[in-house]
Amino acid sequence: TKYPQGSEKQLLQAVLGKEVPLRGLPMDVGVLVMNVNTAASLARAVLRNKPLTHRIVTVAGHGIVQPKNLLAPIGASYGDLIEACGGLTADAARVLAGGPMMGFSLPDLDIPITKGTGGVTVLAERDLRAMRETACLRCGRCVDVCPMNLAPTRIALASRAGDYGLAHEWNLTACMECGSCAYVCPARIPLVQLIRMGKVMSKKEAVRKAA
Repeated sequence: TKYPQGSEKQLLQAVLGKEVPLRGLPMDVGVLVMNVNTAASLARAVLRNKPLTHRIVTVAGHGIVQPKNLLAPIGASYGDLIEACGGLTADAARVLAGGPMMGFSLPDLDIPITKGTGGVTVLAERDLRAMRETACLRCGRCVDVCPMNLAPTRIALASRAGDYGLAHEWNLTACMECGSCAYVCPARIPLVQLIRMGKVMSKKEAVRKAA
């Protein structure tokens, strides 16, 4: 297997040899993709009349005392999950909603988990020391690993500069935010964060122009 294979577009190409059009959906090629957790929840709801009230969440990372898989009630806070795992280590530095590749930093541990929460990653100081940003080397590694065949650095730097029109020309919205580009970047540029910011800010700019 090759990361990312959990994404429906990459999964379809690997398993069925079908390519979903840019900005398209699996249904455009006659396929419905559903993950195991969703299928199990549907079965419980339809066959047993049981609503979706809990979710299995993985809590892991160097910054957590006892990494665990928890069956947690939807609505429980991230802090509740961390407490159930023995709390944070002395050198815990950052809590991510999600995994190390696609997760995002949480500003508050009182935020509740939702039906889509699958994991919590707690980074320690030693993890962050290896993430100091330097200037882009123009090495092209981000382009080589992008599963969507994009130019992540072009999109990210355009977003950082506030040039969202240029970011869209480089197919900003086609990015699936898998994190592969940021993972291989020797300059440790936060490519995924910049692309996410570009998506959010371009939407705000579009709303402002339409008002």
